[in-house]
Order: sequence, then C-alpha cells, then structure tokens
Amino acid sequence: MTAGVFDIGEFRHADTEPDGEFWDAKPALAHVRDFARSRMASPWATLGVTLARVIATIEPSVVLPPIVGGEAPLNFYMATVSRSGGGKGAAMKASQAAFPFVDEKGAQLFDQRPPGSGEGFVKSFARYRSGEKGEEGRIEHTRTRVCFDCSEISILTALTGRQNATLGGILLQAAMGEVAGFSNSDETRSVWLQPHTYRATLVVGAQELMCGPLFDQAGSGLPQRFLYMPGADEAMPDITPSDPGPYEWTVPPDIESTFDALNRADGSTPTFAPTNAVTVCKRAEDLIRQHRRDQNRGIGDPLDGHALLLREKVAFGLAVLCGESDMAITDEYWDLAGEVMSVSNRTRDGIQEALKGARAQSEKARAVAKVDADLHAEDHKEKKNVQRVGVKVRGMLSDGDWHQRKPLRAVFASRDRDAFDILLARMESSGEIETREVGSGNKAATEYRLLTAAR
Repeated sequence: MTAGVFDIGEFRHADTEPDGEFWDAKPALAHVRDFARSRMASPWATLGVTLARVIATIEPSVVLPPIVGGEAPLNFYMATVSRSGGGKGAAMKASQAAFPFVDEKGAQLFDQRPPGSGEGFVKSFARYRSGEKGEEGRIEHTRTRVCFDCSEISILTALTGRQNATLGGILLQAAMGEVAGFSNSDETRSVWLQPHTYRATLVVGAQELMCGPLFDQAGSGLPQRFLYMPGADEAMPDITPSDPGPYEWTVPPDIESTFDALNRADGSTPTFAPTNAVTVCKRAEDLIRQHRRDQNRGIGDPLDGHALLLREKVAFGLAVLCGESDMAITDEYWDLAGEVMSVSNRTRDGIQEALKGARAQSEKARAVAKVDADLHAEDHKEKKNVQRVGVKVRGMLSDGDWHQRKPLRAVFASRDRDAFDILLARMESSGEIETREVGSGNKAATEYRLLTAAR
C-alpha cells in the first residue's frame, strides 16, 4: 500500500465515531451540537448545513491555493442523508436559528433559493441587460453569494438527469471555479460567470435509496463533490437540552467584498477584487501532492477523486465558523476536517450499501417473477400439449377395444410422450379409461380401454 492511499484512509474508515472531543474542540462546534440537540436535529447534519451557509458568506475572491493546477474555489455541496423522514429541514432550521449569519442591519449575508436549471443557476448571479438608445447590452452582476437549498434529492437528480439538462455540468464547473454559463446566438441568453466571481453552495435532503441517480453520475465526478452528513442522531438524549440561543458570530475582517461596486451607475463592468488565496498547512499540502501522484498512477478509489479538495473546503469553513481571521488552514482545522470527512465517508458507504441491497432485492424479485412467468408459460404449454395428445389418444381408443400402452406411446414423438403419460394418468384417475395387466415376464404389458366406448 502506498503512502498516499494510506493517508487517504486516515479519514475514510475511522475505527470509532468522532465523539465529544470533536465537538468540544471549539466553542462554535459545541454550540452546533448543543443547539441541534435542543431542536432534536442531527448535530452532524446541522454542522453540514452550517458549513454550507458559512461558506456562502465568504466572497468568491477568497480561494484555495494552486497546489494542483490553479486556484480552487470554496464552492461547496452537501447532502443530509437518512433512510426516511428526512432530517434536512430540522437541520436547516436549527442552523438558521443558531447561526443567523446577518450583517449589522439584520440582512442575511447571502441569498438562499431553490435550484433550477443550469441557466437558472447562472442567472442567480448575473443577467443580460439590454442597452438603451443604440448602446450595446451587457452582463449585469446582481449578487456574488448564493446558498441553493433543495429539499429532496429527487428534484436535483431530475434537474441534472433529464435530457439536455445543463445543471449537472454547471455544478461541476462551479465546484472547480471554472467559467460557468452559455454562449448563444441570442445575445440576451448569453450569460456567463468568470472564475472566482461567484460563491455557490448547495444543501440537499436525501433518502438513501433515492441517491441512485446521483451515484450513477460518478463518471462525471458529481457525487464526489458532496459532503454526506447523517440526518439521524442515534445518540439523541432522552431529555432534550435547553436552547442555548444564537451564537455570537461576526464576519472575519479579512473577508471583504469582491466588487468595488456591484453595478456601477455608468454601466461599466464591475471590477472584481484580485483573488486572495488562503494558506494551507504543510502536512495537508504534502498529502494533496502525494494523492495527485497516486491518481496519475491509477491508484485509489474513484469516489475519493475529490476528497482532499473537499476536505480543504471543510477545513476552511470550520475555521471561518470558529471565528478565525488569519486566512489559513492550520493543522488543527485540517485534523478537524478529517473527522468530518470520516463521518461523510461512512455515510456515503451506507448509501452504497443500501443501494446495493436494494439492487439485490430488485434483481431477486425480477428473477422470481421470471421463474413464475416461465412456470406459467410451461404450464400453459403442457396443458396445450396434453389437450392435443388427448384428442389423438381418445380417437385411438374410440373403438372400445383393449390397446397396449407401448404401441400407443410409440405413435407419439418423444417431445409428446410426457404429455401422453400425464394424460393416461388423468384419464385413469377420472374413470375415463380402465386398465389391466396381461402376460407375464418379458411379455407383461398394460392395456387400456375407453370406458365410454365400452358401454
């Protein structure tokens, strides 16, 4: 086993569940747990939702450093997963109450809206504005930060999986901070977003057995971009704790606006602030570089293809949530993010096991149905054969004389002899024919006579 694969495993299959040491590591994390429990929501789901929301407060100019390729965005997707009954709604409401993320005027620091098509995603941030009096039109930027909130994964997979759907591709572009949008012959529909000018996060509620269409897109890399948090709290206390109230969180001072003016009065294109890359601890950087080498050598689980980039996003989200302002992913936050990834990967594995079990049950049901159909078809075929053979046998016995079994049976082809045997047994049991044994030794034989003809 190579060092890279071993290191990936440090958060992939932890032997024990992250316990109180994780939650007690920082006041903000303890508050997530305590507030979630006071609202009977899953602490892990509440944390995942809170990470999506706190990252949505960060301007898109804040990026991850170019360790592999170029600078990467903090754009972040998470799913709250349960077998049934959701959990996402409770987690979202608990997160909103525990961490309002509002400015001094009480306005939320980001927009929150449901997802739509790929075009709708892009137009959540910018739109085409026609020029006046012969002037050229322009792309008008309307906002920089959006948290997309999807109540059911079936909605998301319908939007990404339908024919000619564009949302899946846009989500992939956004996850990597690429140009997102469309060039069209109709300039009013040609709207696109430049890299690191839009902050997008996505929260999805998912039942395990509804995740199949998402995981079927593993070849595109879409499910690898998600953090998966359990929507159930198996350690929910018998006595619900009291509500601790909202957390006193303020925007870290280094998180500044990307625009010098969102929409200038003179109609000129807004000037975006230069990107500001966070620093990453050496241990994380070394691990990312080793994993990249392993990927190029064909080593590792395909579903882990973007795990370390996701871990970086989680680590910095935790740092901002906990009020850090030094624009850095330290060893401490890297380790805390590893705990979160451990939970995510167990949750993801649970989805895969549930889907595998469902597929096995479905295949078994199809096999049983096929056997039943085959038996029914065979029964029908046998019945038709017996009926056809019966017409001929009754004709041969219609003279009322005794006929030996062997000559009668020899008349029929081999494929019909089973039907012949079945027919004579039925005719004898119903009293339609009578039988007798004649001869002895090698000359012993069974004879049949049609009773109706004998009478």
